[in-house]
Amino acid sequence: MAKALPTSIDELKALGKTQLEIFLASYTPIFDKSVCETINFLLSGDELNKYKWRTHLQDNYGISPRNANRVISAAKDAVDSGASGRILHIKTLEGKPKSCTY
Repeated sequence: MAKALPTSIDELKALGKTQLEIFLASYTPIFDKSVCETINFLLSGDELNKYKWRTHLQDNYGISPRNANRVISAAKDAVDSGASGRILHIKTLEGKPKSCTY
């Protein structure tokens, strides 16, 4: 499955974009969408079978196994970071009433 760039390669090269910048312009939306889908799956509570999910990402987004693993890792990190941030926020809020008493 080929992914199209938002503008033609000739236009991007005329603007002075390198091949890497052209690649990143086309890859970023795919990465973002696949990470969001993976985060939603992780938050759904269903058990993640990494190998099946990697195949799902490869088939739906046309990415390599290496990039699919990167997507899964980024999604897990985001979910874990959000959970630990919420726990820290709750602890901070619990301490506020204690600091108001003399």
